[in-house]
Formats: sequence, structure tokens, C-alpha cells
Amino acid sequence: MRGAVLRGARGQACAAVVCLGAVIRGETDHYQYVCGEAARGIEQVQLDTGVPCGFGVLTVDTMDQALERVTGGSKRDTGRSAAEAALAALAIKRKLGL
Repeated sequence: MRGAVLRGARGQACAAVVCLGAVIRGETDHYQYVCGEAARGIEQVQLDTGVPCGFGVLTVDTMDQALERVTGGSKRDTGRSAAEAALAALAIKRKLGL
């Protein structure tokens, strides 16, 4: 995921990036590693490029939970929240002249 986000963040027409995905728990510890590395990788892209990145990667136990969070059911709409966070960070960055 980090590589794709980095390519997007380095693009000339890209002022912010919204990172969307889902990690669904399986029967091994692999889930823990994938979740942690996705978060760390996206954070590192922000630090390396200065481009705001909204984090909308779901970490769930089931596909039903993921779909509920995508559609804005009983939980928040994670994609929308990630986009709003990226835009808010971009507005602050521009206000500060960065």
C-alpha cells in the first residue's frame, strides 16, 4: 500500500491523498502485521512528502462489518471521514503557507 500512496503523493496534480482499503481478520497473526504496516506506511508517506493522507483503511473481523462502514450504516462512513480529514489537513497546510 505504501508504494501506491507514495506514487500518488508524488504526482504533480495531487494536493492530498485518500487511502481506502479493508483488512479482514483471518485465522493467523498476519492481520496484526498488515494493519500496523498499512498505518505506518501511510504515515511515512505524509512525513516524506508533506502531502496530507486521509487514512480510510478498515480493520474488521468480517466482510459484513466492512460493508457497514463503507455504506455509513450504524457506524460512520470511513471513506468520507478519511476524505474530510485529508481536506482539513490540506486547508491547514495552505493557511500556513506550506
